[in-house]
Amino acid sequence: MNFPGLIDLQINGYIGIDFSSPDLTEADAIRAFEAIVKSGARGFFPTIVTSPLALFERNLPILARAMSDRIWGKHALGIHVEGPFLCPLPGYIGAHKPEWALDPDPELLRQFQVWADGKIRILTMAAGQPGADELAKKAVSMGISVFLAHQKCETADLLEMVEHGAKAFTHLGNSIPHELGKHKNPLWSAFLIDGLSATVIPDGFHLSLELLRVIIKVKGPDRVAVISDASPFAGLPPGRYATPSNEISLEEDGKLWNPVKKFLAGSSFSMLRCMNYLAANVDLRPEDLLKTAFLNPLRLTGLNPESVPETDYRIDYDPAQRTFRLTEP
Repeated sequence: MNFPGLIDLQINGYIGIDFSSPDLTEADAIRAFEAIVKSGARGFFPTIVTSPLALFERNLPILARAMSDRIWGKHALGIHVEGPFLCPLPGYIGAHKPEWALDPDPELLRQFQVWADGKIRILTMAAGQPGADELAKKAVSMGISVFLAHQKCETADLLEMVEHGAKAFTHLGNSIPHELGKHKNPLWSAFLIDGLSATVIPDGFHLSLELLRVIIKVKGPDRVAVISDASPFAGLPPGRYATPSNEISLEEDGKLWNPVKKFLAGSSFSMLRCMNYLAANVDLRPEDLLKTAFLNPLRLTGLNPESVPETDYRIDYDPAQRTFRLTEP
């Protein structure tokens, strides 16, 4: 079966290039774009995470200019900003730095979009924060898709976000504390609300297989989109890597973690590898896989398939082997 392509709604960097780095250059961004496309993503959304405001002012224009590259930039379909309007509490903030989290600020979002030359297409923000409703309304009025994550909130808060145009959860099942109330917690609220789709990271590390299957069973293939949420270490060979604050190990099986502190350091999977994990471990029809990897991501961002540039390779899916394969020309 010939697949039309894979769309990655969230990718934080690739081949050692970090879209949230203060050292990012336009040339680096284009080099990462090329590697992302060649890894199997026909379209993708480069993502900047919670950072100091000076970083947004610096890097949003860099990504916007890189997206003008005639060969590789056209595959970057918009910028995804994850934060800084997140809940700073431990467990909810995840890997984001709590000191950089900010209260919802519609005027600041407007400034972000100016810096990005209008190219921000997704905002991940937290429900339940004071002023979240006004921020969501502002984002939607600017043509930005509102996703929700890193939030300590009630079911009523999520319903309010749906009312104001929110479309999905970012990496559902992550960015919540390990210990939750057994009867009242954010996951049950997420499962309840049909108006919010779920993006998921099927890499075998961010979600247990049981939870991945539950999310897809409850939400249904029409309301699930696969993301890689790839870290800048994705696309690199297995080995040990150092960051200013961590010693990171990328294992042969793709696990990216700090083996001393015992926590994950992001995803190392490409979209192609995520889809192979999903196809092998969750019983989905080919037409449902198409929804999770291509049609749903485009729907959630208001794009149509004709707007996504073609690639010079082909993605094939073998239903008998439940395997995706990239075929070079």
